[in-house]
Amino acid sequence: MNAGKLRHRIDIERNTTAASATSGAAAVWAALYTGLWAAIWPLKGAEAVVSLQTQATVTHRMRIRFHAGILPSMRVRLGNRYFAIIAPAIDIDERHREMELLCQEVVYG
Repeated sequence: MNAGKLRHRIDIERNTTAASATSGAAAVWAALYTGLWAAIWPLKGAEAVVSLQTQATVTHRMRIRFHAGILPSMRVRLGNRYFAIIAPAIDIDERHREMELLCQEVVYG
């Protein structure tokens, strides 16, 4: 892995349930991994749809050092931007050293 390409700091978040004073329980996003260095490549949606043969549009590809337990139900936070992980994480060369996330940028609000 070329560490020089890991220029962005991201957080991996998962959806959890937290106690709420009004409704008893509320769904919130909580950080699972914070401050991970990542290389990020914006992609064209048409390229991703052809290569993946899926209806979901990949807008970004992110490469990070290997971390177990990252699932498609999680999301990536980059500053004030959010990306849904839309496919299982790819363990590059099956060596548990680096992994790739295929993501779609999500706009909240």
